[in-house]
Amino acid sequence: MDVASLIGATGFSQSHISRQLGQLQRAGLVRCEREGVRTIWHADSDLVDDLCTLVQTRLKQRLEAQLQQLQTA
Repeated sequence: MDVASLIGATGFSQSHISRQLGQLQRAGLVRCEREGVRTIWHADSDLVDDLCTLVQTRLKQRLEAQLQQLQTA
């Protein structure tokens, strides 16, 4: 995914996304490659997939609990 796509998906500024990607790259969690003028970023570790799965699971659990509370109220 390129920075422009990340900006569109998150609403964060270009400088914020670039700074975060740089930190992730230094940690060995993402890598980049050039495609013409675009820089494409990729997850570079199974840890990234594991963390995304964990976050998705926790968010789903939290939202389901909130929905259940609303339905019983």
